[in-house]
Amino acid sequence: IKEGQIGLVYMMATIFGTAKFEWRSVIILTFTACCAMFAVYHQSEPSLAGFALQMACGLAISTQSALMSRVMSNFGGISVDPLTLVLCLTPSTFLALLPINVLMWDARIPGHLLANWHVLMANVLLAFTLQVMAAISLKVLSPVGQGLVSTLKDTLVVFAASRALHEQLTLPQLLGFFGAVFGVGMYSATKLFPNMFAAPVTGKK
Repeated sequence: IKEGQIGLVYMMATIFGTAKFEWRSVIILTFTACCAMFAVYHQSEPSLAGFALQMACGLAISTQSALMSRVMSNFGGISVDPLTLVLCLTPSTFLALLPINVLMWDARIPGHLLANWHVLMANVLLAFTLQVMAAISLKVLSPVGQGLVSTLKDTLVVFAASRALHEQLTLPQLLGFFGAVFGVGMYSATKLFPNMFAAPVTGKK
């Protein structure tokens, strides 16, 4: 399900004006998502609640990516840099998580905080760096580009894990892996060399 969310990302990016709708892109992204789903497929018991939760999370993440990209583009003559965007989003994220922290508060938390402050500081630094890098990738790659990189990462993780653990991949998984890599390459090529994939223009007599 997660690999198919690239379609949601493209839809949201089109709605918010950070991507142009093209049937060519729809076909390539659909092919890539299907191949990635085959590559990371594993048998499990279906769960309606899990499916609904993943779809809701996918829609939220796709909307967030499209909105962040829109804010960092020239929107109404204003362009926000990635670091400023992260700093502006941090207080709202803190307020959103505050009620959950209050409900799950434990009296032992302050003691653990003092005992492990150096580990927590490293965690905070890594989390902040991750958010800044994610914002930079959105600005440089676009939401769809970032989604494709995430899809490619998932397929590479499955492939590398199978090699490291000496597990045998099935034929559909292998075909899905190579298909996903090919799809990402094709989408990148259409953006890097648009003239090569442009429809020929017939001259008027």
